[in-house]
Amino acid sequence: MEFNDKVFLNEINEAIIETHKAFSTMNFRNGLKSGYYDLQTNRNFYRASVSNGLNKNVLRRYMEVSILLLSPICPHWSQAMWELIGNQGLVLHQKWPIADPVDKQLIAISKYIQDFSHELRLGFLSFLKSKGGKGKKGSDSGSARSVSLPCRPLKSDCFSLRYFTYMWLRGSLIGKQAFCALLATL
Repeated sequence: MEFNDKVFLNEINEAIIETHKAFSTMNFRNGLKSGYYDLQTNRNFYRASVSNGLNKNVLRRYMEVSILLLSPICPHWSQAMWELIGNQGLVLHQKWPIADPVDKQLIAISKYIQDFSHELRLGFLSFLKSKGGKGKKGSDSGSARSVSLPCRPLKSDCFSLRYFTYMWLRGSLIGKQAFCALLATL
């Protein structure tokens, strides 16, 4: 199991715990936030950061947990999805998913990688924009969408960006797997 798989499973466990806490106190808004919106965001980052293909067991766990977390609020949709993924019986008769202990350090490392890769992308876009000259008249030159590349980025540009990242992270305590996960997001 790769680093990104472990991080995503850890985030699934955190969603189970947070959603249970919210639903137990009748705070359905926060339960929906942690059990649906936050879980979707984590899924999107997992999907974008995996370079060797998605782990089928991790995806199966995600699908079952997300369906079970939404079943108190959306029972009909949850039942349809439960059957679609091949499960039998009523989803409302299933037990609440059991969460493994959450590794807060793993979540902190993942958050750091997400923030760093975002800042790195923004810095790289800013660099390309400064080399590209002025945008079109009337365009919003401050947004990333209006970046016009003067030419196609070269392999050496990507290598330089990755080498800079490697040299910067080499001195930190993130570790090889976390660094490889960061490179997959670039």
